[in-house]
Amino acid sequence: MQKSESYCSDKYTLTEAGWMNVTTADTEEFCKPGGCGEHTMAVLTCIHLVKRDYKFANKATVQDLNFTITQGCDSGFNETTIINDARRTGKSGIEFIISILVALFLLMHFHD
Repeated sequence: MQKSESYCSDKYTLTEAGWMNVTTADTEEFCKPGGCGEHTMAVLTCIHLVKRDYKFANKATVQDLNFTITQGCDSGFNETTIINDARRTGKSGIEFIISILVALFLLMHFHD
């Protein structure tokens, strides 16, 4: 089995920090077929299969890092991990809608 260093330089090696240390200038090297991008995605798949709710130190999930790599390889990296706040705020959005519906229901019934 090959070591990850044969796929990725130390600069690109994914750590527990969850930070994607890939710049726009690094995009071509990182994303080349069979390179570090593909290797990192395979490692992320393994992490997801073992522990679906795993979070890195920066609060990024496996999905966040997969999205960061996909977006980065499509349009360039900016040395950051894209963390999807939508799933963290989705619950509060649903709670907000429910509270509005309850308030409307109460207003309609107490108005009579």
